[in-house]
Amino acid sequence: HGEYRVLVAGGGEEALRLINASAPDLVLLDLNMPGMDGFEVLREIRRTEKFSSLPVLFVTGESDAYS
Repeated sequence: HGEYRVLVAGGGEEALRLINASAPDLVLLDLNMPGMDGFEVLREIRRTEKFSSLPVLFVTGESDAYS
């Protein structure tokens, strides 16, 4: 079993800095984050060819996200 390194960002801008600095294998994004929301961060990730196929999972604490 492999080891995992988890990096946590406090907002969208910080998440982008961490992604660019660490080149992760997977990104978990909250839909609602301080500053940029998850969709804005995803758009920025996809603008970089290096991360064009980086797996991104969205999560949210919103209880009525699909109502």
